[in-house]
Amino acid sequence: MSEILRQEFSVKNLECKEVVVYQDRAEVKRCLKTSLRKGENEIVLTHITPSIDNDSVRVDGKGNATVLDVICETKTIQIDKNETNERLQKSSLEIKNIENKIEETKFKLDRYNKKTQVLNEFATTLSKPTNTVSNNDQVELASSKQNIDNFLSFIDLYSTKLELFDTDKLTVQNLLNDLNEQLKIANENHRVLAYGSNYETKIEITILVQCNLEKSDIELDISYLVRNASWSPKYDIRVNGKERSMIINYFGLISQTTGEDWKDTKMYLSTAVPSIDGNVPVLGTQSVKFRSSYRPKSFKKMMMRSVRESKAELLCDSTLEDCQDEYSCFKQIEAEVNTSEIGSTSTFEIPRKSSIPSDGKTHKVSIAIIDLSPEFEYETVPRKNNHAYIKAKVKNISEYTLLSGPANVFLDNNFVSKTFLNSYSPQEELDLSLGVDPAIRIDYKPVKKYTTKSGLLSKTTSKMFIQVIEIKNTSMNKIKILLSDNLPLSTDEKIQVKLIEPDLKKHSNIRLNKSNNLEFDLEIEPSKKEEITIKYTIDSPSDKDIDFY
Repeated sequence: MSEILRQEFSVKNLECKEVVVYQDRAEVKRCLKTSLRKGENEIVLTHITPSIDNDSVRVDGKGNATVLDVICETKTIQIDKNETNERLQKSSLEIKNIENKIEETKFKLDRYNKKTQVLNEFATTLSKPTNTVSNNDQVELASSKQNIDNFLSFIDLYSTKLELFDTDKLTVQNLLNDLNEQLKIANENHRVLAYGSNYETKIEITILVQCNLEKSDIELDISYLVRNASWSPKYDIRVNGKERSMIINYFGLISQTTGEDWKDTKMYLSTAVPSIDGNVPVLGTQSVKFRSSYRPKSFKKMMMRSVRESKAELLCDSTLEDCQDEYSCFKQIEAEVNTSEIGSTSTFEIPRKSSIPSDGKTHKVSIAIIDLSPEFEYETVPRKNNHAYIKAKVKNISEYTLLSGPANVFLDNNFVSKTFLNSYSPQEELDLSLGVDPAIRIDYKPVKKYTTKSGLLSKTTSKMFIQVIEIKNTSMNKIKILLSDNLPLSTDEKIQVKLIEPDLKKHSNIRLNKSNNLEFDLEIEPSKKEEITIKYTIDSPSDKDIDFY
């Protein structure tokens, strides 16, 4: 039997070819180029991240060779004492270097504090009168133009220097905080090395390859899934009021703590969620019976435990089957947007290569810039506040699926608000809130109340409420605005609510919605105003008081 030729490579040194980031994990593809000899060759990959899904590794190749087997296993090995001592020496040297940097930074911070103190003391000295100058001389000195100019120059210099010192002090203080955090981590690592176990775990990927030629150059694509990686959407919505246009800047915020850095890598962002079980749940039989008259004291606790167990089953991650077909759904076609023909998942190709370190911070990449032509309307709920909110209605004519996420709203290049964008598929209607327009003024006048009593035996109290609302359009454009206000809903047959004004049968633009609120669709010309009057009565027994809630 011929000897198996063995080669060893560190994953950290392999090219990171592309990464597909999902919302709860990522698929990493690395490239390995090497030469093989005739016979069986064993390629071992080391420094594998602990975040890897061991069952997800697959290998594709180019060249005159055949992949026989791929094994990803976790090994427990004993640490060599000499290696441990060498690590401890390096760790001690690292701690010493950090401590020296901390001392230098403290000295630098102390110098800035002393500079600030000297400057403040000098300013205090100038503001105090001296004993060697008489009162008349002080008045004369203070009133001279040259002294006033000198004083004002000093004030400007004083303010400038203080701001500069404060900025430098803040920078140095932040550096000191970072160094203290580095020292804390270094000391913890040193403690683990000194008092930890003599064993450590390592993950290795072994690829067994058969080569039929005397020598062959091959290229292997090694892909695997890793946990502790995710992405989320964020948007900048920029509205041009004059041109009646809208631009949505679609960003992806990528974060990962997988233990490996993705340097200069082609990035893809996918809307698929591979952790959700793809199997249709089985619906069992639901039976019904008479409730038992006996109920144990711990019944409530049993029910709560049952609910918790049910939730735990629902939240449990499904395992990925080790078969070639399972991973075929993760293959990405070279396109800006790849939408699956089955289902509604999409994959966004990021145009430029990116570097995403394993630091837990969010790294922003640009997905798309979407041009839209919306219709603008306004909405106001004056009972809650006197603001008119801008609403944009537009169809998502792009090929991009918009996932739910936060958005910054800019109106004519001015930041106006933060909002939250819901999920929208291509060709779906968007309904966006773009903040408040101060040009639309709402005056919710105090309600007027009139009370009358009637009846001899069963006395009835009738209360009339009159609410006047004034809307003024001070903008240069005609506006459409939806106004909503309450009409009380009776929850007792003895309380009768009757709407007197407006008459809903005579106004097609006024309606009563499911929440028993009046809605007015109004159109107001520039520099014009609209006055709305709501009048209703509430009849109830005189011996009982009514309350609103």
